[in-house]
Amino acid sequence: MPHQRCLTHVQRQLFTFLPARSPLLATRALRRIASYLFDIETPQDLAVWKQMLTRWEDEYGYLSKERAIVQESHTRSWWFAHGNLRRAMKLLHCNEQHLFAYLAHPVLPKTNNSLEGVNSQIKCKLSNHRGMKTPQQVIYIFLLLTFSRVKTRGDLTQLWDRLT
Repeated sequence: MPHQRCLTHVQRQLFTFLPARSPLLATRALRRIASYLFDIETPQDLAVWKQMLTRWEDEYGYLSKERAIVQESHTRSWWFAHGNLRRAMKLLHCNEQHLFAYLAHPVLPKTNNSLEGVNSQIKCKLSNHRGMKTPQQVIYIFLLLTFSRVKTRGDLTQLWDRLT
């Protein structure tokens, strides 16, 4: 099964790296491109989005290579001048096949929000029962997840028979 990165988390990280009120036009342009990440539904949409990204790189790509040189530093003599811009570009390019795996495999969701909702409920319940040891927590989570899907008395009986 292929791996799909959660686009919500990728976009959130990009927005952290690319502030909306940045004085750099390059930052605002890349943020605008990042905002279209969720609108990609087909391979044609992906091609258009990649074309926008390529145009951005042609126009502003030199900024990710600019260096700030410091003469009086004891630790480093240079660093990248636009580090967050560079980080945002790397986030979009590294493991690019994991960003859009949902296009080739329709069963993959593009976000893991539904899973995070379940996880937050489990965390809350474990927080309410802080005194349990790890083996008890494992059993508690197993029972919680198993019986949370039961809707009718017949389902409960059938499940209970399978477990015993």
